[in-house]
Amino acid sequence: MLQVYGQKPNVQNFMTFLAAPVSMVTVLFVLPIYRCEFWAMKNAQKQDLARLLYIRGVVESQEELAARVGVTPVTISRWKARGNWEGFKKSMLVSRQDQLRRLYDQLDELTAKIEERPKGERYANNKEADIQSKLTGSIRTLETDIGVDEVVDVFKKFFDWMRSSDPSKIRELVTLFDSFVKTF
Repeated sequence: MLQVYGQKPNVQNFMTFLAAPVSMVTVLFVLPIYRCEFWAMKNAQKQDLARLLYIRGVVESQEELAARVGVTPVTISRWKARGNWEGFKKSMLVSRQDQLRRLYDQLDELTAKIEERPKGERYANNKEADIQSKLTGSIRTLETDIGVDEVVDVFKKFFDWMRSSDPSKIRELVTLFDSFVKTF
């Protein structure tokens, strides 16, 4: 059964929803608007939904995840392995600020080690200079580049706001946002 906020369920809305290509972004932003039976979803849609639920930590176990999307635990296990869900989940858990803090801590530690040397010998050797260069380059990149996760986070907040003010425009915005994210 499909429930669109402010509308009565109907077969046409449900079929349109199922026929649309579902990406991670679509699942993030459209599924809160719709409630549907997962048995009617296509396998690729189920996989996208399962990946999202897994990465966000919504489920307690693989069995629960399998039951929620309507597949077997073996299928979930196969999807997790092929799609490197664990690695992606870990990368999503470490925020840009955490990464920057760690890089600055490493740079501070290296600088403190160099400063402990006697006066006149407080210079980085080749290895230390290489490490400093790599750390500062990584810091510069993290401070200036915007990642997809930041873009998604900002748009998620915007979509949450939009959902409360004009839910009828969400589908169109999600479609446009999906296209935009694919350019990264």
